[in-house]
Amino acid sequence: MVGNDSAHAPEAPVRALFAALARLHQARGAPGPDAIAAATALPPDTVEAVLHGPRLPHWEALAAIGAHLGGDREDLLRLWVAARDVAGGRPAAALRPRVWPEPNPDPPRRGSRSGGAGLAPELPRVTVERLCATLTAQGVHHLRDGNGSVVTLWERHAAIFALEGPADEILLIRARPHATVPADWTDRAYRVLNEWNHSRRFLKTYVGDPTHDGRLPLYGEMQIPFGAGAHDAQLAEWVDCAAGVAAAWVAWLYDDGGLL
Repeated sequence: MVGNDSAHAPEAPVRALFAALARLHQARGAPGPDAIAAATALPPDTVEAVLHGPRLPHWEALAAIGAHLGGDREDLLRLWVAARDVAGGRPAAALRPRVWPEPNPDPPRRGSRSGGAGLAPELPRVTVERLCATLTAQGVHHLRDGNGSVVTLWERHAAIFALEGPADEILLIRARPHATVPADWTDRAYRVLNEWNHSRRFLKTYVGDPTHDGRLPLYGEMQIPFGAGAHDAQLAEWVDCAAGVAAAWVAWLYDDGGLL
């Protein structure tokens, strides 16, 4: 049974804490709970609870996971104290459960132009022009190629943003490190990329066909369906997420992955 309202943490400070954790988690390539548990000596269930809530975690567990993810201890402590203070000092205070409305047996049709009351608003389509504007707003230099794709160049990799599908409703992000691996490293490349695929939620990676000089390129992809359109903030969040995960993957290939 849920207690009285004073036992619930107000949403803003708790959400700020979990948002900071989510950014750290994604920047490290979104490692799975088992991998973090092995590195921090915490149970996987505790790792899952600290990362995703909804309860305010204990500081010791949060500090251990934050340190593993490369977070700043003082920043995390400040966020945790703010969340704890508004929760009345209860480190296990839960967020208010979200109440969903009852389903409408006859929902309005999205995209209707009749202007009738109660119709769901139509979201703007994701277009190449909106992609370019989003990348510009985030300070990412980019070029448009002859196929309608958007190419971004980074120090150690390139990434293509393209729209695919019957109605250009799927956003594809494909990253490729500039470096390649020799053909006799094929088995090792498969093992390393499969390690990433098994422990990370975002960016599925694979070994490409040999180049003209017989070396193997590496690729990582994300596909995001936008058939219903997207607000500017939603599109910006996904573009920023994809760019951050791609950069984290390439850094991992050079560091922990030991492939490049």
